[in-house]
This record gives sequence, C-alpha cells and structure tokens, in this order.
Amino acid sequence: MTETAKTLQKRDVFSEIMGNEDTISLIFQMLAVNVTMDLDTKKKTRKMLYNMALLGRAFTGPALNSLWKVLPSMLPLFRLLPAFGLFGNTFIVEDIQEDDWLILDTYARRVRVLCLDSKGPAISPFVYMMLSRARSSPILPALKELRLLDNHPGNLSDAFLSMGPNVEVLEFGETIVTNTEFLTPFILTALQQSSVINEFRLRGSHTIDLRFVSKFSSLRRLELKLTNTHLTPQFFTALGHLDDLSDIQIHVGAPLPTAAPVTLRKEASGLSSSRRSRKHKFRSLKSFSATGSISLLSRLLEFVELRNVTSFRIQEEANSTGIAESHWNQCFQSLSTSTQLEELEIVQFQQTNSYAGVCLEARWMTPLCSLSHLKTLAVKNASFGSSDTDISTLISSFPLLKTLILPEICHASNGSFMSTDSLINIANGCPLLEELRIPIGEKFLSARILGAFQNQLIDSLKRPLRTLTISTSFGRLPNPDVVLLAQLVFRTFSYLHTLEGSGPNAANESWPQVREIYQAIQAEVKTFRA
Repeated sequence: MTETAKTLQKRDVFSEIMGNEDTISLIFQMLAVNVTMDLDTKKKTRKMLYNMALLGRAFTGPALNSLWKVLPSMLPLFRLLPAFGLFGNTFIVEDIQEDDWLILDTYARRVRVLCLDSKGPAISPFVYMMLSRARSSPILPALKELRLLDNHPGNLSDAFLSMGPNVEVLEFGETIVTNTEFLTPFILTALQQSSVINEFRLRGSHTIDLRFVSKFSSLRRLELKLTNTHLTPQFFTALGHLDDLSDIQIHVGAPLPTAAPVTLRKEASGLSSSRRSRKHKFRSLKSFSATGSISLLSRLLEFVELRNVTSFRIQEEANSTGIAESHWNQCFQSLSTSTQLEELEIVQFQQTNSYAGVCLEARWMTPLCSLSHLKTLAVKNASFGSSDTDISTLISSFPLLKTLILPEICHASNGSFMSTDSLINIANGCPLLEELRIPIGEKFLSARILGAFQNQLIDSLKRPLRTLTISTSFGRLPNPDVVLLAQLVFRTFSYLHTLEGSGPNAANESWPQVREIYQAIQAEVKTFRA
C-alpha cells in the first residue's frame, strides 16, 4: 500500500468515527447483545471498535503531552523508576539499572514547564546525588521554563537536577530571594548550562547583588521587583549592552545602597573593555515599566536610552519629599527623547485629600508634546490638575491619539478648572480618538453646556469616538444637565456607542436612558428614510 493510500485510509477512519455523533452509545448497545449478534453485525462491531482504537491511539500522544507539559515537582517522574520508593516516611532510591531510564525518558521528554511552588513529600537528599551521577544527559531535555516559587529543600534540589541547555525562562519568588546560599550559585550554574535564557524574573524584599544579570546574553525580558535592592547607574549601563533586551519591568528599589552578598569570583564584577562602548545602548528596548520612588526613577532614567521605546509605564509608590513637580518634569524630559512611543500610563501616589504641590498637573507634562506617535495616554491618579487651556495645549500635540484616560477628580490649575469646553477641544485636537474618560471640575448650568457645543465647530461625521465617560469633581450633575449633555454628545459624535458617568455620576440612570431614546429615534429616522 502506498503512503498516499495509507493517508487516505486514516482520513476515512477519522471521518467515519467523527461523523457519527452517537458512536459510543452505539458500541455499548451492540456489546450488550453480543451473544445474539449475527455474523454481519459482529463484523461491523469489530470494525467500529478497531476504528475507535485507531482514533484513541491518535489522541494518546497529544493527551500525554498536555498531561506532562507542566509539573509541580520531579516526584511524578521519580516514581517511574523501579528503584525509587518509600522507605518509612522518606522516598529513597536504590541501584539504578540502565533499562530503568526507558519509561522515565518516555515521559520526561514531554515536560516543558517545571513550576516548583509547594512543599512535597520528604525525599532523601541522596536521591538527587545518585540520579545526578547516574545520568550523563539532562533528565528534562525539552524543559523551557523553570519557575521556583517556594524555598522548600526538595524544590531547590529539583531545580539543580532539572536545569538543562534548552531552558529559556527563569523565575524566582519571594522566599527564594532570601536564600542567597542557593540563588547565586544556581544562577551562575544556569548561565553555564543554558545560553538561550531570554526571560528572567526575580521578586522579593531581600537585598542581593545583581551583577550577574548582565551575563544573560540572550535576555529579552527582565522583571526585577526587589524593593530593598539599590539599583545603581552602573547596573543600567550594563543592561544597555544586552542587545536583545526589549522588555524591562523593575522596581527602582532602595534610594541608598545596602550590604548585599557578592560573588566570590572578583573578576565577575566588571565589564570587559569590549563591552564598555555606548554605541548600541538599549537598542532593542520597546517596553519599560517602573514602580517606586519618582525622585529615584527620575535620576535612573538618565542612564536608560528610551529612543526606541513604544510602551512606558510609571507607578509612583510614595513621595517623601512632598514636592513632585521637578521629579515628574525630569522623568518627562527623559521620556521626550522617544521617537516611537505609542502607549503611556501614569499612576501617581497621592495621599487622601492632598493635592497642593503633589497632584500631577497637565502643565507639568509639557515635555511630552514631542511624542507625536502617542496613541494611548492613561493618567490613573486619584486626581489631576488642569484647565481648559492646559489640557488642550497638551492633547493637540497627539494627532494619532486613540485613547485618553484622565482621573475622576479634577483640580484647578492656575485658578481655572476644566469645563465642557475641554470635551470639544479634545475632540477637535484628536480626530482619531475612540475612547475618552474626562473629568469636569467647573460647575455649570444647562446654558453653559449648550454654549460649549454651539460655539465650537466640530465635524461629527469624522469623529470615531465610541466610548465616553464623564466625571465631575463638584458632585452629581443635575438630571436636566445630564439629559442635555447626553443629547448633544450623541448628536455630535455619530459613532458613539457607550456614554456613562463616573464617580458621583456613576449611578445616574439618565445616561443610559437618553442613549436608548436617542438610538430608538435614530432607528425610526432610518426606517422612515428607507
């Protein structure tokens, strides 16, 4: 039989089985009356069972791959060894024969992720020594991700035993970072065994020496959430020489250096002269996310080349100085060097009811006016300071903006609040805007709302705005104002799908009611014209 004929036969088997929606029940019905079956029925039954067996065998491989893809420990594999078993309350291993590896290897090659996040049963430490000596090749040859999240001795031993040349992702949790006796030797060992590690995650509050990070030559994504580790300019300079590094997520750490365990090999601390060049500094960096003190971040950004960054996120945790403008302005100055930035998210730390000298204001963001490629700007603070003029000047610099999210509470800037005029100004300045969350800080009456729309020229046919959320800083809008504003908004933005209130206006039922009425009227108009 030719290969083509065999392939067609297999397809016919699959088609026959999958085409019968009640195959299983049919088989059981036939088996139940097997004694009284005539010869033709028995032949049909056997053929059906044979086809089902072929189908089951076809699914066995994918099913086993899924079952063994992610393991919580090495124990399931160990138990496949005939020489491995429970002695008292502890697992041990006796003499291992060459043939003992056959079954283990059949399943070990299917493991892709080892996530060591819980405490397992007691395993003798000698098990790992004997298994390591008995193997000349990696136990998990296809392992791609090693995630070590719990500081259990068994997990640490599993990590050493499972590390192989194809590991691409390393992740360490809070409890692992505290165990420097394990962490540093293991990472240096991992660097020797795998040259394809492209993702590294480290989280915790323990102080550690980070000089080894610059040795990950294939690193693409780096996540460091170490709240008490001081990040030096030298550290960022070293990161800049990692040619493939495209995604950085960091906590800027402690403002002052503290003692940390260092590697014993002294020459490991420096950079070779061939890598001191600043020619390709952060040339692949596309995404940068930073959390922590804004004063510290503003200084560290001086050592990060942001020219090619497309996504940037700042989350301030605390501001001990009480004066934020200079630090934020310095951050924005560094960010303004980007020529490709498309997404910017800002989360400022603010104490309750405290905004004087601390609340982020639109005028502080003036350096960002050079970011002409910006498509998303999200300011997720408790409050925001701006006037109509400030916000219009800023937003008009972003002609490609599609999403603008501002806080629910708006404070005055230079004695002036944002009003409904800002809604029109933003729509005119950003012709591609699709989502807008805007705060109104100035109290107004229906006449003010009507005037804002009558006195401004806006081409409703070319405004793709689909989602509009309005909040007010002075309390809930009166129902007449909500109804009038909603009517004018739906009339102006013909593609608008969602109009809702936020903050004190979130529970006002007038927003959806006006939308339903307006859509009903539009439907009747279309029907009449048709």
